[in-house]
Amino acid sequence: MKHEMEFPEWLTRNDDYIPDGKRASFIEKNIKGLAEILAGLRSRRRSGGILNRVQPRVKLPAVVFLIFLVSLSRSPSFVWLVSVSLLVLLSVLPTQLLKRILALGVMSALFTFVTLLPALLFGFSNHIELIVAKVWLTVSFSGLLALSTSWYEMTGALKFFHMPDLFILILDITLKYIAVLGDFALAMFYALKIRSVGHSEKGAQSLAGIAGTLFLKSKTMADDLFDAMTCRGFTGTYKRRMRPAFHLADDICFVFIGLLIAAFFIFE
Repeated sequence: MKHEMEFPEWLTRNDDYIPDGKRASFIEKNIKGLAEILAGLRSRRRSGGILNRVQPRVKLPAVVFLIFLVSLSRSPSFVWLVSVSLLVLLSVLPTQLLKRILALGVMSALFTFVTLLPALLFGFSNHIELIVAKVWLTVSFSGLLALSTSWYEMTGALKFFHMPDLFILILDITLKYIAVLGDFALAMFYALKIRSVGHSEKGAQSLAGIAGTLFLKSKTMADDLFDAMTCRGFTGTYKRRMRPAFHLADDICFVFIGLLIAAFFIFE
């Protein structure tokens, strides 16, 4: 005798799932922001156009010394002269690098202006525009150095100026692990997105879980890196290759810095 089986009504009814925008927005924003940061880290190398021709051992002290002069200057004429020089330099850079430098400089200058706005409202407006200009110049020149020089070249420049090997090692491993752990965090956000169904109020808890997992992963990777470096005979000492000869771009950089030094003493 055959028995007919009847399915429950809920099993035969179509279920049209519409995801909640709030939950998707939390995950999508984190994925988008993290992916943009990682893409910027990978695309910044050797993108400085004409600045690539200047050796890092020349660019590094030139930028540090220039920032030092701008910080010490009390003359608006000298600051405006350096600003014009920066704009001329930006005009010969690739478009992508130009946009990134301008974005960094303008955002930092705008943040500084907003911070100093209460002083302006209370009548203490002396030299506010000079401070904003100095911040813009400092961030822009620092960005030019960072975006036009690979970390491998920067390591050689730091070693050239006899920086401690431990200091270089910490910076080297830190910058490399930012990209590695960033990829791992991005993979975890994608996994969280796949497992997320419906609305949930545990966004902060999920983010804390990812941060904790990253901490544990970084500890494991640090131990593996130490063992690998020990097996390869690394003793913590950085060696630099033979110093290349100075060429025309380096000479132009020296002349540029020399002229700005002369202008500093003239305007001050």
